[in-house]
Parts: sequence; C-alpha cells; structure tokens
Amino acid sequence: MRLPEAVRFALVGVLNTLIDVGLFTTLTAGLGLTPAWANIPSYAAGVLVSFTLNRRWTFGRTGGDAALVAGEFSRFLAVNLAGLLLSTALVAIFALVLPPLAAKLVSLPASFAWNFLLSRGFVFRAAGVQRFAASSSAAVQEPRVSSGRSS
Repeated sequence: MRLPEAVRFALVGVLNTLIDVGLFTTLTAGLGLTPAWANIPSYAAGVLVSFTLNRRWTFGRTGGDAALVAGEFSRFLAVNLAGLLLSTALVAIFALVLPPLAAKLVSLPASFAWNFLLSRGFVFRAAGVQRFAASSSAAVQEPRVSSGRSS
C-alpha cells in the first residue's frame, strides 16, 4: 500500500530537517561557525535531499527531459532561497536570546510552512499540470467534422 502524498511529503520533511539540524549542530558546536553562517550549508543540504526525494518519491516524478527537470528545480530553488532567507533571519534574531540549536529549532515551523505551501502549490503542482497537459494533448485529437459528402 502506497502512503498518501501528504504523508510522504511530511516524511521527506522530517528527513531533510534532521539532515539540516544535524549539519547545523556539527558546524556550530563542532567547527565554531556562527549560527547564521552554519545555517546556509545546512539548509542547502536539506534542500537537495528534499528536491530529490519529493520529486521521485512524494510526487512520483521520474525521468523527464532536461528542460522539465530544470524548470522544477528552478522553481524549487526559488521557493527554497526565499525560505533560506526567512530561516536565516529568524535564526539570527532568535540566536540573540537563545542558544544556537534552540534558535534553529524555533525557526523551523515558519520555514516548514513556507516550503510546504509553495512546493505543493507552485513547484510540483505546476510540473504535474504540465505533465498532464502534455500527455493529454498527445492522446486527445480534435474530432473531424464531416461535410456529409463522400469523395
């Protein structure tokens, strides 16, 4: 039995969040980076995992020509770049009054809401509509109208 799309999206979100937070912790506690600087590569790692798994597993998109994948990835990057700016601003603000990991964790709900709503409604929905339109136009032909005369 295949899990519902929303459940798969949530599971991918949990995995990429664990990767993001794990790398963030390593970079701040292990390497001494500031929370704002550590957030950039940790967030990027989560984005790459998220795109790959959501595209293939959540939405069942495999293959496709380079232009289709590039379009999906471009939309995904645009959404996630804005999400990164939101996340980084929140982490920097919360880190003024909270330890780095707490600041990161407090920022997650806003980042998750932003990315889920726009990934579902813009990135992958647009790709699904394009895929459906392409397959429908190939399968559906306009009916020919007969003049009633035989040749």
